[in-house]
Amino acid sequence: MAYDWWADHRDDLTHFDKWRGRTRGPDFEPGAWRHEPDPLGPGGAGTMLHQYERVQCQFFDYLVRKGYEPPTDGASKAATLDFCWSRFRSQVVAFEKLYGFGANEAEALILHNEMNDTPGEFFVDGVGLNVVQWAIALVVVNSSLFDTLFINGTGCDSVLPTARARIDAWRRGDAFSIGLWINRSEQVSAEWFTPPAPCGGLPYGIDSPTLGATGTSVGESEPFTQVVRISPDYCVALGVFADAWLTAAHRAYWAMKEGAAFEANRSDPLEEQVKRAGRLALAASASVAQVLTHEIMHLSTGWGVDPATFHCTWGCCQTRASARFEACLAAMYGLTQVSRGVSSDGVSLDGTAIAVSGLMKFRETCDDLNQTSADVWIQLASPGIPTLATAWSVARESVPQGCG
Repeated sequence: MAYDWWADHRDDLTHFDKWRGRTRGPDFEPGAWRHEPDPLGPGGAGTMLHQYERVQCQFFDYLVRKGYEPPTDGASKAATLDFCWSRFRSQVVAFEKLYGFGANEAEALILHNEMNDTPGEFFVDGVGLNVVQWAIALVVVNSSLFDTLFINGTGCDSVLPTARARIDAWRRGDAFSIGLWINRSEQVSAEWFTPPAPCGGLPYGIDSPTLGATGTSVGESEPFTQVVRISPDYCVALGVFADAWLTAAHRAYWAMKEGAAFEANRSDPLEEQVKRAGRLALAASASVAQVLTHEIMHLSTGWGVDPATFHCTWGCCQTRASARFEACLAAMYGLTQVSRGVSSDGVSLDGTAIAVSGLMKFRETCDDLNQTSADVWIQLASPGIPTLATAWSVARESVPQGCG
């Protein structure tokens, strides 16, 4: 049975004389937080029930001091990211020291941006642009995954070294390297939205009512100009998702750090709740990274290839290779999918809990075969838990007849 802090301490709160004389503990350090609030202070423990409010939404379940507001400066937000994305952030720092590339430099790789990109609470300078910048960092830092050791049996094996070389050239800004445009065009015009969670505020996924039905897409590439284009609506929707979860993580992390919050149930430590929220936010950028890798595979296989047979000349290998790339990211960082237009797995529909099934679904419509689809199902070995990049398997694949 789950531990009920309130039931265990109800008498203590009613007859609070026994609390008198207790002294305040040391300042909070991650991994050593208090499991109950300090009852001393204005009014003593008798007013504790009136000083705290409970936060219950999805997997969040903790009590926070009423009126608490976390710091909002850049340094405090960076600290939140370091805590939530510890493995990824350490990789970015290490990569930057070796190659001079940091996440903040990712914006320089974007040639054009016409997004209606409003600020969020965490991403104050534009939700969509931020999620794209982190997606670029995910691709660049993990370019070594473009190796047949990780992504094989796709039909793209022979061009994986070319894809990695293009990513490296992209990072360096070499002449004739990849160009990334985020703008509105006739080819990329899907209207995406982020549905809210029933518990109020935190989204559980993004969706597109038109994706697949009208043949719209989230990304496209031009082999002769070496330009990748991404739907701005898609980026903004994922940015809204990431911003909401990072805002929630930031508030809980700093309340915990400053001793203003504690978990309502000891079986689910607040520290883990914060990290889980961070992993959901990072999954939004991983979804954009998967689109980027899909289009990079196109550029690597399609130099001089007729765009009309872009997918099926290579057996839809771009979908199969990019699905494996996102699977590697999901396994390494403990992520799930958040694009409901791609997969409905990963988050409960009632909005009360995250239930990661570990099954990731990818679909790519092959325009050159009358809108038939290439489908890939990936099964994560340890869903929602950071582990090895190889901790997944292909559950099923289907390639349209006549493709490749």
